[in-house]
Amino acid sequence: MRMILPLFSMLALTLTAAPRAARADGPTLELKSGTMLAGGVIGYSRDDSSREMDGYTIDDVSSGLLFSPMIGYFVTPTLALTGSVTVGITSRELKRTDHDGYWSSQELEDEPLGFTVGLRMLIPTGGRLCAYVGGEVAYTRIASEYRDDNSEGSADYDYNANSEFYGVNVIGGLLYSLTNHVAIDLGLKFTYQKGELEFEGVDEPKSKLENNGFSFGYLGLMAFF
Repeated sequence: MRMILPLFSMLALTLTAAPRAARADGPTLELKSGTMLAGGVIGYSRDDSSREMDGYTIDDVSSGLLFSPMIGYFVTPTLALTGSVTVGITSRELKRTDHDGYWSSQELEDEPLGFTVGLRMLIPTGGRLCAYVGGEVAYTRIASEYRDDNSEGSADYDYNANSEFYGVNVIGGLLYSLTNHVAIDLGLKFTYQKGELEFEGVDEPKSKLENNGFSFGYLGLMAFF
């Protein structure tokens, strides 16, 4: 519930402010056939937690850094072809410590590399605010490394794995122009992916994977030139 309430609050604020922003005086985007666009998202996250369970202290630390630049080309004044690349690294360490000082830990590190191509349609409002909708076809490859360790040095369970995903993204959002060529981008995205997971050096069939997710409220800048 704590996650849902901020989303509804942000949505309500956006719907309330959007009509006023659309009518506000100021620069509007100058779009025409042949215009290029560039933007993207940089994201960093970190989550630390600690809890007591069954005589153990469990520390859980996860972090992630993602960089996703995007470019596009307007084939009409409101329709653009787009492409993007996503690179990053995410990690998680789960450590269990008992009251005698013995500890064991598991570490997982993922390095994603992804590509998308798609279409984006802009919907001008006659003011500084401009809505957009679009779709993308996406491919992502993730190299994973797992390490197991403990205070006695007896753990020996390391492996590498590779996973591949094919999917689609449905996107939408709002652009608020700061100048005739730069706008703030407030967007949302729904993602659906299917893929396979393969462990290196293990003679086993590939595992089937399926993911979907929804992100709301990512914020960035978009340039048009």
